[in-house]
Amino acid sequence: MKDNINIINISINEFIDKIVADDRLISHSINYKTIEALRNNPSMCSLDDICQIVAINDKEVIGATNCFVNKILIDNKKHNVQSGFFLYTDEKYRKLSVGADIMIKFKNLGQCEDIVLAGISQMALPLYKALKYKIFKFPRFILLKKSRVVLESVLKVNGLTLRGLSILGDLCLMMHNTLLDVYIKIKNKGLTIEKVNEVPDIIEDIIMKDKHKYKECHDKEWFEWNLKYTFSSDERNKKELYVIKKKGDIIGFFVTKIEFHTEAGAGKFHNIFLGSVMEWGSIDETKYTEEMIQLSAIAAFPNYVDGVQFASNDTNTQKKFKSLGFFSAGYANMALFFRSIKDKAINDINNWRIRLSAGDTLIN
Repeated sequence: MKDNINIINISINEFIDKIVADDRLISHSINYKTIEALRNNPSMCSLDDICQIVAINDKEVIGATNCFVNKILIDNKKHNVQSGFFLYTDEKYRKLSVGADIMIKFKNLGQCEDIVLAGISQMALPLYKALKYKIFKFPRFILLKKSRVVLESVLKVNGLTLRGLSILGDLCLMMHNTLLDVYIKIKNKGLTIEKVNEVPDIIEDIIMKDKHKYKECHDKEWFEWNLKYTFSSDERNKKELYVIKKKGDIIGFFVTKIEFHTEAGAGKFHNIFLGSVMEWGSIDETKYTEEMIQLSAIAAFPNYVDGVQFASNDTNTQKKFKSLGFFSAGYANMALFFRSIKDKAINDINNWRIRLSAGDTLIN
């Protein structure tokens, strides 16, 4: 049966035609918003860039992954890398390793020599390890805002029982969040937080002055692309940019994302709104620390959010999150494969500027 399976590449230009002619190609992966985002990708080489790899068995789409060109900075010099989003395999064909075949094709696409991927699920990690990717793991934390999702998952209760316990749970969380809010206001005395619709030049300056040898190219164009476009068709999801000011001058920034998940936590949690602090930075990290900038973002999330996700590779920030009652939520994962760069330093996570917004995780 595997002999009948063909794996084909589709370019952005080709997909613009196929998206109208063959809905099967978009049923699990690409929608009109995705195509709009891909066409306006500032890192795109041309409309001939491959945007999807599809496995087909007798005209039936049985698997797919999507891809786009991204950029990293090496000593602040731009370098093209392959990135991607989404991996789907029809359940009937998983025993035939169709997903692995698609990812081997992706790895050898040849569009870019080097690959940086993010948002890798725990389930997919063994595949990336088998394909010799370098895996970066950095801790994630959740600040719980509502108790329903946890009570439903842990106690397996529903109906009136769940409603009653949720009221009690939410009261406890409200007390915790109120104390946390007071703590943050004391720490941030003299600072103001402002949502902005335009990307200030100083944000790119902050990232360019970061001293890590390797980092994703989150320049002004990247921010504008991520904030304006999306790969998702879910209207409930949104992204916002905030600046932190002192006496009218910008001293830092952060980017928030709210995403609705029908399932999360490997299927343990259902129908949740998860907020995330995706990007952040400050003009002076010794004075305006990472923990301070990330904590400042909490007030930006609306009341309907069930929890707020944080991640950091900084040990001081991790300790602070734990001391403030944030729950450990496993790890965020990045996968890297470099052919053109032989410097061993690239395989050390401490040489990278690490953010949740890596790869497709903000635009997705």
